[in-house]
Amino acid sequence: DSIIAFDSELSFITASLRQTTKHKGLSLGDRACIALGIKLQAPIYTADKIWAELNIDKADIKLIR
Repeated sequence: DSIIAFDSELSFITASLRQTTKHKGLSLGDRACIALGIKLQAPIYTADKIWAELNIDKADIKLIR
């Protein structure tokens, strides 16, 4: 386990997702999660089907059900 700081880079990525995701009703926490996946170049696992409908560059979103 590790703790990753919500630093300026992560906050800028999160903010940049607002325009792309606001029509789907994603929260700040949702966008922060996606931003972290983008920053770490890691898959982003979710059960929220709306996330799979998003077209976000560099975001590898995977539905778990």
